[in-house]
Amino acid sequence: MKNSSNKKTDKRVERLNKKIESQEKIIKELKQESKQLKLQEQLKENESLFWQVINNSPNCIFVKDREGRYILVNQQMADMHKTTPEALVGLTDMSIAKKWLTSVAEIKEFRASELEVIDKKQIRFIPEEEFTYQDGTKRWFQTTKSPIKWKNKQDYLLTIAVDITERKQAEAALKESNENFQQVVSNITTVVWKADIGKNGAFENTYSSPVVDKLLELPAGTIQNDWDKYFKYIKPEYIERVNNAFREAIISPGKEIDCEYEVLKDNRQTAWFQSKGRCFEKNGKLHVFGSTTDITQRKKAEAELRERVNELEVFYHAAVGREGRVIELKQEVNKLLDQFGKKKKYGDYSK
Repeated sequence: MKNSSNKKTDKRVERLNKKIESQEKIIKELKQESKQLKLQEQLKENESLFWQVINNSPNCIFVKDREGRYILVNQQMADMHKTTPEALVGLTDMSIAKKWLTSVAEIKEFRASELEVIDKKQIRFIPEEEFTYQDGTKRWFQTTKSPIKWKNKQDYLLTIAVDITERKQAEAALKESNENFQQVVSNITTVVWKADIGKNGAFENTYSSPVVDKLLELPAGTIQNDWDKYFKYIKPEYIERVNNAFREAIISPGKEIDCEYEVLKDNRQTAWFQSKGRCFEKNGKLHVFGSTTDITQRKKAEAELRERVNELEVFYHAAVGREGRVIELKQEVNKLLDQFGKKKKYGDYSK
């Protein structure tokens, strides 16, 4: 009886163990399934984040396979082609070439450079690339092409293209502005100058328009923005006057610089120059801007005018003296006529 009871107990225990094992297996499967679901959710979240990142990027981002087909395209790239990312997937540059003024030869050359990046497994950075739409609109891009492994470790090309059109337009406008400025300052008789003031009060980043050489009768390119060279042509007796004018302006930003001085040109002729300008503060630094003009003719005219005025003053004093003597003589004649009881010939000058 005892053995029979033990056997029943053993069978019951065995059934319970099997149930426990079955439940543990189910629990394990549920845990694995739950883990997979969490991984899938995480993957979806990561994928969603990935697309948000690339679609909100201001840069064109896309991936191509070895055949040049677009595998992945972000929204910016699609917007540039006036389509959707989905519509571009599977297409090649040859398919969308009609949007560009690009020849077949150029596209083939473009593809060869992409394959070179994939085959050599080397990142290629292109500082500037110009593309022209069929309507004549030009766009400039700064491009980075990188070889990547993706989807079964196959070779793909990742391209990130930064639209630098606005920068190029700004550079072109700045270049044109500088050229226009140089045209102006090179064809006027007034020297335009500027300088930054260093912490020790020294002139830095000095500039003088090229006409300064012409004013000093120097070969073109002699001064070359070197103010020390320029100051050597100022007569020694005027150096302190010029320095004081700049010193006062630096001490009191906004105060006008107005200084006249003599220079000795390279041909040994003397001339008068006038420098006018102002000192101002910007971003914590002092700067001076101004102009210098040859006023030699004006100074000569002023000297001639002073000489003429002096001559007129001498003449005036001489004329006034003669007129006074005539009046005195007339008064004496009247006095004599009065003594003889005759009518006065001249008016009464005593009143």
